[in-house]
Amino acid sequence: MSKANSKEFKVGLNVIGFFIDDCQTDNLYFASTPRHKSHKAQLALNAMGHEQATSLGLCDTLLDGLQPLKGQMTIGAYDHGAFLSDYRFLEHLANGHLERLVAMLKPVMDLYSESRSLAWHVYDKANAYGFAYFENGNLIRAMAGNELQYIVTNYGNPLPEESNAHELFTPVVGVESTLALTSRFWGDRSRTFLNEKLELEIFEL
Repeated sequence: MSKANSKEFKVGLNVIGFFIDDCQTDNLYFASTPRHKSHKAQLALNAMGHEQATSLGLCDTLLDGLQPLKGQMTIGAYDHGAFLSDYRFLEHLANGHLERLVAMLKPVMDLYSESRSLAWHVYDKANAYGFAYFENGNLIRAMAGNELQYIVTNYGNPLPEESNAHELFTPVVGVESTLALTSRFWGDRSRTFLNEKLELEIFEL
């Protein structure tokens, strides 16, 4: 077992992620379970100012990689994209701090001349959700909210995956819209992806 967070997933869906791909492959690049390359992960860490980060090894499960502890970052770095997870993504989205989120992710997005990317989090037990969708490093759409405050962030025009959210919006719809957006990157994994394979490496920052 790796030293990565290995807590069991018992109640609710509570996950955090950031997809980025270079648009040179089909829409389901991450569903093809690409091989992780540690040297590419180091490039991303260096770009974000974490040159001294220490690898704790590969995650035992995909779920471990989607639920990093504070002070850790999960990275899967592949030929045509990358997947990152960091608790700060959730904090910035949940608190409406889009500028901080963009500043944190821009160094990674700058590694790809043409890209699309999605930062997201879901905790459906509390009906909390958030996402920020980018194209070529430019923020296109962002939404976030929770059971107590339905909409914390509302930036840009709705995306097709938000078709159910136009009139009767609730946080449950926000959760489902966020999960639907992840299907742009790894297909319909809205509930079943927890059993999927994706090589991810955990780092202590």
